Amino acid sequence: MRLLLGVENPAMAKAIQGPLRSQNYVVDWVRDGEETWQHLSHPDLYSLVIVDWKLPQLSGLELCLKLRQKGDFTPLLLLMPSHDMDDRIIGLDSGADDCLSEPFGLEELLARIRALLRRPRAIKSQVLQIDHISLDCHRLTLSVPNRDAQVLTAKEFQLLEYLMSCSNQVLTHDQICDRLWGLTYEPMSNVIAAKVRSLRRKFEIMGCHNSIETIRGLGYRFNVK
Repeated sequence: MRLLLGVENPAMAKAIQGPLRSQNYVVDWVRDGEETWQHLSHPDLYSLVIVDWKLPQLSGLELCLKLRQKGDFTPLLLLMPSHDMDDRIIGLDSGADDCLSEPFGLEELLARIRALLRRPRAIKSQVLQIDHISLDCHRLTLSVPNRDAQVLTAKEFQLLEYLMSCSNQVLTHDQICDRLWGLTYEPMSNVIAAKVRSLRRKFEIMGCHNSIETIRGLGYRFNVK
């Protein structure tokens, strides 16, 4: 499942991302409220949103209100700055499905995430479709008509989803590193090239060629005819 994490503090983001990824969640980290809101413009991409009340530019509370006002009921966990009951009531009344006060334990965070994801919600399409290529954001599979779907690893999915969302645009190595690995990325690593090779093999198995183009010295581009 794909989660959106909106917190400003890099140390806090890293502390949350690691345990979530170890549980096989795909996690996108954004640093402010405006960027969080932009990510939420992709309908049905995220199974759960975790936002900090104290986000700059657009607070977590304001995000709750905007999200519900546009009719989006993606489960949302609001991280609170205190244990104040009045603040918790405000958060829930603004549209948060649950509130978690800081400081909190990671086991409690994981338990609350599992509880929110168990709640029934309307079943909506979670497929990113470009031409004949389909990327299932829930099952983490890549498919084309009349071919067996290819199962992707979490990082393969993150990379391909980013490339497909920015079709015909060149994404630099730095942009990809920041989006997929953030603070954990090692600059000398060839991990991006390895993931691209793996994705290309899966495309080739399905009879697709040249979908991901290498732009020498810059990065990669997902080509749409």
